[in-house]
Amino acid sequence: MVFNQRFYLLLIQTIISILTAPFIFSQNYNFFLDTSGNSPVFFQHISWSKEEYALFYEVAIQKEEGGYRDYRHESTEETFLNISLPPGKYRFNVLPYDLLGQSGQASEWKTFEILTAYQPSLEKFYPSAFYMENYSERALDIAGSNLLDETEVYLRNNSNSLFAVNLNIRDKNRATLFFDDENLIPGTYQIYIRNPGGLESTTDGFFVGYRRIFDLFIKLSWSPAIPVYGEVLNAADSSLYLAGAELNFCAVTTRRSFFNFGFDISASAGILNSVTSFKTDFDSFFNGFQDTGSGASWVELNFNLLLRKYFLHKLMSVTIHGGGGFSFFNLSDENADRENDFTLQCNLGLSYMLHLYDILYLEAGVNFVFFQTPESSGLIRPKLGIAWKF
Repeated sequence: MVFNQRFYLLLIQTIISILTAPFIFSQNYNFFLDTSGNSPVFFQHISWSKEEYALFYEVAIQKEEGGYRDYRHESTEETFLNISLPPGKYRFNVLPYDLLGQSGQASEWKTFEILTAYQPSLEKFYPSAFYMENYSERALDIAGSNLLDETEVYLRNNSNSLFAVNLNIRDKNRATLFFDDENLIPGTYQIYIRNPGGLESTTDGFFVGYRRIFDLFIKLSWSPAIPVYGEVLNAADSSLYLAGAELNFCAVTTRRSFFNFGFDISASAGILNSVTSFKTDFDSFFNGFQDTGSGASWVELNFNLLLRKYFLHKLMSVTIHGGGGFSFFNLSDENADRENDFTLQCNLGLSYMLHLYDILYLEAGVNFVFFQTPESSGLIRPKLGIAWKF
């Protein structure tokens, strides 16, 4: 009776093993990297479906060496096996064993290949930073070892990652990364390199940001004047008076934004009399030397706040500025005594600046100036000048 029970149990297990054999086939094979030791070790992870009555499994691994030859046999009660194999082509199958130690039907052979994994390294890079004050092409050259066509290289920190829009691997020791200038995010980054298989290398110390808070400019401008009302109009007239100049020191924030803020300090001077007024013919110009009894002159010092909008990657800009200061004002009239006085004044202006070359800019604009003289006075002052950035 006991024999019959064991026979039927074995028969049922054999039938179940045959029916479920297709599901014992290996389902996947993958790998992971163990970095707990002195050097990283790759483990291959192969797995298969569970067989209901299996007590353990025997895994046969063969290696291709002019034909597949037995390489290794492993036994496990799990439905997976982690094993470290050298590079090469392999295949494996799984044979289940039941509670009675009887083997079931082996799975089909599954082939896989283990490739050599190369440890990348980074020895040096250039430049050491991307400075964002100016727009430019952003290329990062790196030198190291084991740089492959499949190598991933990018910049990363705790908050952001910057990926190259193009990666040019020139050989196993050199590569160039090209970044999108408009997508730069300030921060201190690691240069991260990862090869197929998961071996990686990082190097600290790459900076993306601003070298300085302000861009500084010195500007020298020709600044003629047009009296529009008040005592200066009475002393002269509404002609364009050509004698005028302005020296300006300007600071504008470097951070990329919709508008940039800043300030400037300017000193200017001008003369309004018949000699310096715009003449349309030679006789009027010559006669002007004989009539210099009336007019005005001034020297002024201003402090202005400004708002600047850049266009086309800082190729050009438009600036609105306004502020005030004081002037030493000299007003003369042929029917009145000459007046010398310090007066308060304020101004409002608009200017356009074009980047010519390197640190050189061209600027054109117009200012309205209000002098707090006894009857008040106003000038319109166009300007045309050169600016140097330093």
